[in-house]
Amino acid sequence: MIFLWIFWIIFPSSILSDRVWCSSHSGCQISEDNLLAVNKTVADEVSCQAWCADTASCQVYSWFLTGECWLFTSCDLPDLTCDCWTGPKECPATSSSDPQTSSSVSSCQLPSEKENGDWFCRQSEEILTCFLECDPGYAAAAETKTICSQGSWSRPVEDMRCSSTIALVTGGSEWGPLQSVEVYGTNLSYYLPDLTEGYRYHSCDFIEGDVLICGGISASGYCNYLTPNLTWALHSNFTQARDGHSSAVMMGRLHVMGGYFFPNSSELLDPEDELGWKTGQDLATNSMLGCAVKIDHDVFLTIGGQNSLSTVVEYNVTEGTWVRRADLLQGRYWHSCVYVKDKGRDFRGVLVAGGYTGGHNLDVDILAHSELLDLSTGMWRRVGDLNMKRDGLDMVVVEGGEILAMGGENGTISLRSVEMFKMETETWVYKEDMLMVRDWLSVTGIPKEMVGNSTN
Repeated sequence: MIFLWIFWIIFPSSILSDRVWCSSHSGCQISEDNLLAVNKTVADEVSCQAWCADTASCQVYSWFLTGECWLFTSCDLPDLTCDCWTGPKECPATSSSDPQTSSSVSSCQLPSEKENGDWFCRQSEEILTCFLECDPGYAAAAETKTICSQGSWSRPVEDMRCSSTIALVTGGSEWGPLQSVEVYGTNLSYYLPDLTEGYRYHSCDFIEGDVLICGGISASGYCNYLTPNLTWALHSNFTQARDGHSSAVMMGRLHVMGGYFFPNSSELLDPEDELGWKTGQDLATNSMLGCAVKIDHDVFLTIGGQNSLSTVVEYNVTEGTWVRRADLLQGRYWHSCVYVKDKGRDFRGVLVAGGYTGGHNLDVDILAHSELLDLSTGMWRRVGDLNMKRDGLDMVVVEGGEILAMGGENGTISLRSVEMFKMETETWVYKEDMLMVRDWLSVTGIPKEMVGNSTN
């Protein structure tokens, strides 16, 4: 890295990019594994540098006049033939009177408060990068990320909003893996076009305006996405096969964790990176048939699982660190969990419900047991049981705060019933049934306008 700084200094100022003052008209040679990510649609060099500053392990970027942005972990061998500009993720501090910087320092202000959400922002030398973090039961209608440089936003903050969500219910099983997809909401229930194959033990997430359904018994190596005409098509391939895994979306990236085949690994997808999926941080414990939940902009928990029944681990994806948290009161797998928030009581927590203990007496080992983690104290406490014991269920928060437990099986039959958790009484009540029975399904919340209001 010292060589790079000398390289930038000795080049005359006449060949510096007029957008980022500390870059040089040169490139980086690819060596070993130093190429981190590629995006072919980055409008300017400032946005390329902002992407580098926001990407873990990125130290150097190269931006091309064609609009390509390459991120590197290092750049020990400069490429003098490249028609591109290369610089560090952040420019060094300089005097405000420096003519190279006085006109390029960002004049951005932090965005004003957003209804049903909050902003998480990072300020670098010249760039302000902000993410819209929607409350449980809401989702951004499109991208959550915007970058401000030279006093203007890449996506106008006034156009970004958090919309109330409905549930998109995918796959599961009755007597075999299901291709069926349905939309579920209050007085709203209808089918969407079928998946390309039957899905079970999969994940489904809403990320930057797209629905991604990933892994599972029939599709362990790849993800499909919901197209604008509401059909399903191939999106991307995992680095490792996964089913029985968990997932979480943080700062516009999808993280998947564990599963049958690789229970101690994770990987992540940045939609801006055309290189696709890449390896994430190793997991501290075996994570298979458990659940994961985001609790902060770059922090998630893994909870329970077949070989770690009571274990709870907190991961920070920015720092690449982990720490054990208080164990569950009741060990379990085939359960589900969601992040909950009550602004009126200033409460943030994680609700866990249902699951299976691993025992052989289905009357007691399939669970109705529910417990709530208070994130302010780090302690679990028991809350009201589900009305129906169930494992293989999934949970979701929709419609501005309704906490739903959907489907599963009770040891005898698969279920179509849905229960709602009432925060004020900490008890469960029944809601309308789904259109069909489903266990080992996956559910995510999506903006209602994404799929319309058909009742067919």
